[in-house]
Amino acid sequence: MEGENTECFYVTEQGLGGPYLAKFTEGIGVNGGKAVKVQSADNPKNNWDTQFFIRLPYILPAGTPFKLSFDYKADKYGDFETQCHNEPGQYIHYECVGTGTFSTDWDTYTYQGNVRSQCDGSMNQNGGYTNDFQTIAFNLSLNQNATQFIFDNVVLEIPTDILESLEKNPAVDPQPYPEPQGEEVTFNFNAATDHPVSNNSNEGDITEPLVLTEKGVTMTISPAVSGTPNRWWGTNNGPQVRMYSGTMTLEVPQAKAQGKAIVKVEINNGKWNAANTFNGETAQTGEWTGNSTNVVLVIAGNTQINKVVVTLADANDETTTYETNDDLAKALEDLNAEIVNATNVLEAAEGASDEAKSALLQAIADATDLYNKGIAGDDSVTTEAVEAMIDTLKNAVDDFNAIVVGIASVTVANQRDTIYTLNGQKVNAKLQKGVYIVNGKKVVVK
Repeated sequence: MEGENTECFYVTEQGLGGPYLAKFTEGIGVNGGKAVKVQSADNPKNNWDTQFFIRLPYILPAGTPFKLSFDYKADKYGDFETQCHNEPGQYIHYECVGTGTFSTDWDTYTYQGNVRSQCDGSMNQNGGYTNDFQTIAFNLSLNQNATQFIFDNVVLEIPTDILESLEKNPAVDPQPYPEPQGEEVTFNFNAATDHPVSNNSNEGDITEPLVLTEKGVTMTISPAVSGTPNRWWGTNNGPQVRMYSGTMTLEVPQAKAQGKAIVKVEINNGKWNAANTFNGETAQTGEWTGNSTNVVLVIAGNTQINKVVVTLADANDETTTYETNDDLAKALEDLNAEIVNATNVLEAAEGASDEAKSALLQAIADATDLYNKGIAGDDSVTTEAVEAMIDTLKNAVDDFNAIVVGIASVTVANQRDTIYTLNGQKVNAKLQKGVYIVNGKKVVVK
């Protein structure tokens, strides 16, 4: 779907209206080219509140054979159904080219059949237009959650021996897709050329919350939870903010007094992790739309950010505030620290048998699985469950240390050793089987 001509494609979006002439968006197609993006909204009333239209180059009479194919994906799973229309928005029949399901991976949809008998050119019962089949409509509001749908490589095939007899679809003067309403606020990291970077040092590491403010919008970037630090990084195009974990929070301070809400966030990035989430919803791309006083981006892995554009609009009765669970966030941070510690203990252990390692490896795997679910916004993950997992992992580390230190220290009867029981009593006699503290370390005597 290259080029600038989108006269065959239209969209209607919940809260925006339409049908409007669709716009191509750069960089989102199958091979990184242009494609058409359609955005649905939360809690639709009808399946057709958000629609994508393919306006055909010809009027196809009932019974005409044709084949349609296109590539498609979405930022979350969602179903679609199709309709026959005259012009976009002028409904004829509820069956057109079948139904299907969007996934988060690219797929190809193919339909081959004949134009429905209801598209017979008669006057439509709604009046004002005929039942001439000129448009394929896709209903995209079958799911209750806001979803971003992408269409690419749309191909219509009609037998060549029929083409000459077909009437061309008349030219129309379509409504252009409306430009975003509201004020745009930009955080341009590429332009921060005087900021220290971490390419050759750690000067650009973000070790405490980084707070930036532009035109009343506050951005807060947290330090990384663990592992590689979040940091400023130099590139040929200027600095980036590279995030590996933690959060980026955008908010309008005193939103009620200012009467503003965030309705769109666009993140220009050099790399994006598809497991990142905006306000608890997985984000396949660096774009969020909604109506909130704040937007919380949770980073699941290497994400390289060049620029963040925030669009503001007047707040209304539908404006919400995303509530974060601070206790759960702190517990997840603590769990991640314990995972790092346990991994370091495992890697530092020399001579430990596979049997000794297996229990700690399993505990690390269980803790990592719970942590990943937690940062992805899984509702089943509670603060209590995370705290219990922290205790389990700590115990697994203690047990592993006891085994490993015991193997390495079978003889502990050196008179220079300082030995205590686990109850804190000093031991001067010959050691029996059991667990002791020797020179500050736990030792198992067998």
